[in-house]
Amino acid sequence: MTIKVEVLFSEGCLRTPLTIERVQEVSQKMGVPIDLTTVQIDTYDEIMEWNFMGSPTVRVNGVDIDPSARGDSLAGFT
Repeated sequence: MTIKVEVLFSEGCLRTPLTIERVQEVSQKMGVPIDLTTVQIDTYDEIMEWNFMGSPTVRVNGVDIDPSARGDSLAGFT
C-alpha cells in the first residue's frame, strides 16, 4: 500500500529541502512506498484551499503530522 504524503511550503522556506529529504529517508528506512507531492503555496486563495498552517507542512494521507495543527482553522504564512 502506498501512502500519500504532501509537503506544503512557501517560497524561500529554508526548512523545506531538509523536510523532503527526511520524508524520503523515513519512507526508505521503513520500507513503506510513498506518493510524495510538493505544493508551493503562493496566494491567499491557496492558503485557504489547503488550510496552510505554515511552512513546511507535512500531511500523511491528508492528516497533518503536527497534532496541534489538526482541526485548526488559523491558516496563513509563517
